[in-house]
Amino acid sequence: MKTFRRILFTSVFISLSLPMFAGWVIRTTDTEGAGTMVMMFQNGKMRMDMGDMVSIIINTGNNTMTWISHPSKKYWSGTAQEFKKQQKAMIREMTGMDPDKVGSNAEEKSFHLQIEKIESGDILGFKVDHFKVSESGNLKEELWIAPDVTVTKEVDWKKLTGMLEVMSGDLEKDYSSTSEYESLMMSGYPLKTIEYADGEAMVNGEAESVEKKNLPASMFALPGGYDQVTILSEFYKYMYGQQ
Repeated sequence: MKTFRRILFTSVFISLSLPMFAGWVIRTTDTEGAGTMVMMFQNGKMRMDMGDMVSIIINTGNNTMTWISHPSKKYWSGTAQEFKKQQKAMIREMTGMDPDKVGSNAEEKSFHLQIEKIESGDILGFKVDHFKVSESGNLKEELWIAPDVTVTKEVDWKKLTGMLEVMSGDLEKDYSSTSEYESLMMSGYPLKTIEYADGEAMVNGEAESVEKKNLPASMFALPGGYDQVTILSEFYKYMYGQQ
């Protein structure tokens, strides 16, 4: 869940760098076996393709998110509020727990983040700055950030991050929710990342290509020839091959 959360938030930082009428296509490989991911961003919209299995589209203009299962040719689409409502209902059905009560009873954590710049280098022709991120002395992540992927005000930051918070489904925040981490990510786009758990490298992702180009509106539209599933829990069954 944390890895997915990080992917989503990384996508936010990228999308803030979009110029008007131009988009980005970023292809990333996860060396831990998750395969290739392609992320596309343009004019306040984001699309993330996870191989040929699942795509996620976010449109901050109308506050909608769309999940697409390509093998089953099914999709779910709705507002962030609808997603959150159905997600909570699904958690109640699966666990018997009330996510509202779990969230309200969770203790507010404080994080002691240390960010250390190691060196500068080059990836895919971009200058990158290498950072190590530790929390309470424990190494959590290494990032190679390209500052030339500049930040603009193209996207409504609060709206997009709010939608992604809903999508992540996390009941408990981690160090990536801190203002220090946010400022680091806002300084550019990470072309390479390594995440750690108990001192061991767990996830290693690196960009294969970064392309700036105009993208057709169809890339961010509902998929033609696919059937809509209105119940999120039912869509998940299609997405995970249970239907």
